[in-house]
Amino acid sequence: MHDNALAVWLPIFFLSFTSTARYLPPYPPHPSLSSRSVFSLDDKCTFTLYHKQLSKLNYIQLNTLRDHPNDLTIDLSQLRPRTEHNSYAKISGKQVFTVEGLLDNANLTIRGEDGSDVVEFKNGELSWTTERMAEGGEAWCDVGEWDNEMRRSRERKMECSFPCAKIVDEEEEERVELR
Repeated sequence: MHDNALAVWLPIFFLSFTSTARYLPPYPPHPSLSSRSVFSLDDKCTFTLYHKQLSKLNYIQLNTLRDHPNDLTIDLSQLRPRTEHNSYAKISGKQVFTVEGLLDNANLTIRGEDGSDVVEFKNGELSWTTERMAEGGEAWCDVGEWDNEMRRSRERKMECSFPCAKIVDEEEEERVELR
């Protein structure tokens, strides 16, 4: 009976000490989405971006945007035609991926350059890349390692964050002022 208990606990013990290594790009440290206890995401919008390169051409997939101040999750894949729900979009100097209709009529734009690993982001006046955070540290991306299993194609995952505001309910605000 003691041997059976050991057989059950041994795999659990090893699983609890297993960790995955993370690649930190060679640029100044910045708040990480994984360090939520240190940096608050209460005033941020966040998203996971998958970046794929095929023969030095850049493609991205962005399925959801999490708006933390308003406690919303926007399913961007549902806004695309049904046949494109799991598709990657090409980005280049001339082809920009845009998420329209964010607060204050600001868009999130994502672009890349053929032959380059750098992805560029812009939201209103704020801009950042996979190699540098926005001025003032307001926006950034934690960039993962390239998965180099195939020679012509490779992929990486990044967790990105940028500021977004809380939607103000004018009726609720008016009721508070009248109290």
